[in-house]
Amino acid sequence: MSHHQAVAPKPADDPAFTMPAMLSGMSLPLCIGGLIALVGGAFLGTTSLGGKFGMSAYLTAYMYAFTIALGSLFFVLIQHLARAGWSVVVRRVAELMMLMMLPLAILFLPIAWSVWGGSLYSWTDPGYQAEHGVPAVVWAEKIRWLNPQWFTFRAVLYFVIWCATAWWYYSKSQRQDETGEITLTESMQARSGPAVILFSFCTAFAAFDWVMSLAPMWFSTMFGVYIFTGSILSAHCAIALLSFVLQKQGAIRDEVTVEHYHDLAKLIFRLCLLLGLHRVQPIHADLVRQYS
Repeated sequence: MSHHQAVAPKPADDPAFTMPAMLSGMSLPLCIGGLIALVGGAFLGTTSLGGKFGMSAYLTAYMYAFTIALGSLFFVLIQHLARAGWSVVVRRVAELMMLMMLPLAILFLPIAWSVWGGSLYSWTDPGYQAEHGVPAVVWAEKIRWLNPQWFTFRAVLYFVIWCATAWWYYSKSQRQDETGEITLTESMQARSGPAVILFSFCTAFAAFDWVMSLAPMWFSTMFGVYIFTGSILSAHCAIALLSFVLQKQGAIRDEVTVEHYHDLAKLIFRLCLLLGLHRVQPIHADLVRQYS
């Protein structure tokens, strides 16, 4: 990565870190408005003629926010694994975004409830097998994985791992900023390898459970990789955008340089190519089967 010059950090009480009065005054009304919209949407989604699509819309919006937090967590882990020095400043931005994982765990409850209520995933319908002509042997194996109890247990396990990892790295990073202890950095770097492995497995299986199982008889071993790549790309874009906003507010005006944006742009470009390759692969496979 590019060379970055060291700068003196601002103190915590610097005015640049104070939320603008206009934005601070808007935060409570926006939260109340969002809560009203959520409750109203839930009511209309369960009582209207198109109510069965209410949870589908919720899942779509949920995955949008969730993948940004997920990708931010991966960004933090991979930077520690690579022992990267260039990303220290922008990594702090990613650390803040990965903390969204904590409220997102609570916001997952409607999705978990829909599994028990049978309004989102078609495999919860007892008549799905007969209606779609699925062989009994195949369906028996399928529901060993896709059942409400096992689905809920896995979701809880995923969030425990994600939230614990995010909070541990955030708290260690905060303490390292205050004390400057190099041992804290070494500890985060040493644990990043196992954390990346756990993260990858949880992400892939969550993609299978929450998204791919919307069509229970369709499957792809690459689907988890597709969600994984998309989340990382989304997080990199969000990190660059939020860094720009914070810099304009004066919070990290000197700490973030043009080289940081260049480095983030290089990573975004490579991730776009990787995601494009994932999209082209099925087309290529179909052409090979068609003309072979």
